[in-house]
Amino acid sequence: MKLHLAKDLALPLDAVTQTFAIFGKRGSGKSNGATVLVEELLTANLPIVVLDPVDAWWGLKASFNGKGPGFPVYVFGGPHGDLPLESTAGALIADMVAKEHLSVVLSMKEWGVAERARFVTDFAKRLLQVNTEPVHMVLEEADAFIPQRPAKGEEAMLGAMDRLVRWGRQSGVGCTIVTQRSAKVNKDVTTQAETLIAFRTTGPQDREAIDAWIKYHAGDEKRQEVLETLPTLPNGTAWVWSPEWLGVLKQVAVRRRQTFDSAATPKVGQKPVQPKKLAAVDLERLRTQMAETVEKAKADDPRELRKTIAELRKELAGAQQKVADPQQKVARRVEVPVLKDSQVKRLETVLTRMTAEANRHGKAMALFWGNLDEVSLALLNAMRSVAAGPTPPPPVPRPQLVTPAPRRSPVARANAADNGFDGTALRIIDTIAMLNIRGIDPNREAVARWLGIHPNGGRYLSALAWLRANGHLDGFRLTPAGMTHAHEPTTGPQGVRMALKDGTALRSFEVLVAIYPKALTREALAEALGIHPNGGRFLSGLAWLRQMGVITERSPISVTEGALQ
Repeated sequence: MKLHLAKDLALPLDAVTQTFAIFGKRGSGKSNGATVLVEELLTANLPIVVLDPVDAWWGLKASFNGKGPGFPVYVFGGPHGDLPLESTAGALIADMVAKEHLSVVLSMKEWGVAERARFVTDFAKRLLQVNTEPVHMVLEEADAFIPQRPAKGEEAMLGAMDRLVRWGRQSGVGCTIVTQRSAKVNKDVTTQAETLIAFRTTGPQDREAIDAWIKYHAGDEKRQEVLETLPTLPNGTAWVWSPEWLGVLKQVAVRRRQTFDSAATPKVGQKPVQPKKLAAVDLERLRTQMAETVEKAKADDPRELRKTIAELRKELAGAQQKVADPQQKVARRVEVPVLKDSQVKRLETVLTRMTAEANRHGKAMALFWGNLDEVSLALLNAMRSVAAGPTPPPPVPRPQLVTPAPRRSPVARANAADNGFDGTALRIIDTIAMLNIRGIDPNREAVARWLGIHPNGGRYLSALAWLRANGHLDGFRLTPAGMTHAHEPTTGPQGVRMALKDGTALRSFEVLVAIYPKALTREALAEALGIHPNGGRFLSGLAWLRQMGVITERSPISVTEGALQ
């Protein structure tokens, strides 16, 4: 399959991870050329991200005449957005793009310089860290993101974007730089472009910027011909120069876009045309995915853990003050509600989550236990002291990190180690064997969720690749060699309980098991748990359970037979 930009120009699919510089004055066809490239990528099911400071790209969702749908891209922000966009959500959106392989338009027209710089800095840093599969990013009016002379507050953004363009290819990130003022775009970034697509350009400084790219990549041969013809190129015609990647230098007439031109200049006396139909997107699915991503980020963020500890310390101080109240009479039993029921439940949830995290991360989490167990256990002792009066309460034991009992004999473990297995590979084999017994499809997400890890985690993906390369897995099917290493799993609801790490997910599962075979709507289940039906933790828990295959995909919600097998 090729990406057809013009009758005589077809790009290979690996264009998705290449870098393009599209230059041209206003009205020359520059934006149409960038849109055609994006349309071709979307047609090939390759994800795109558009950083749009002028709200010009939402038209991708409608056909050219506005009467039919276009591409099902998600638009964040702006008056045409499917969902709002916050300047603090840069890292979150990057996680969503990397995890779910979404195609998104990020509209920032209503933002000031500081808001845009904050979002783009966080987005670029995070995408470079977490992305592993091909995605193509478009910088519309690129001088807003990679300025030649950054204003105060834009320095960090320029640095982050420079690194993303420079190093992003190794992480699967390609980029298209689009601007009508090539002179105002940072030259250290534009020189990273393998391919120049130059539409009509008349400004001397802008032509000098194009000349700088030519000198950097191609030398003097053909340089003069390109520079002299730039001011007179017809609309829609461009020089395409790719000296190393494609080995091409030629003029092409880029085809007309197929989607709605949402950046068209309004004409005097004519009412602006608005599309009658936009491509539908699954907003409910996106909200669920976003909630899960938020919760995962919080769970992995030491700042959130420190915040939790600080809040617990504050509650402890209040509890100790009540215990030390001299007005209490020693002679008779006094019961004082130190904490509300909701606070007790919250404390239990925190302890459960922290214990699970400690078991999962080992020494890394031990840094938090010195504070957490001191706070939480003292708080529990304070509660008991007040409730029991003068009788000293029994000491509360310090929580211990749970070391699971060996799941295989020492001989079996030694044999597995000799054959190159590590713990993750063995757990994957055990999980797939268990899912086969339950009749649950052992796909990438299901196996990861049963393991309590991220489906895009590096160690997990490496273990899968190793198992396949060594003949233990065929896709997600155990081969005879793989089956010899599988351990007999814990089945039934107890196996699900052992796998769940999230307190809300576990509580949801218990409610549904208790009423089986009956089902509940999402709202009814939330009411039974005493929480909001649109709460992030609740939706994240449901998404986790669905990916495990232990509850039904749609409302009303019920446990599946696989959860009970």
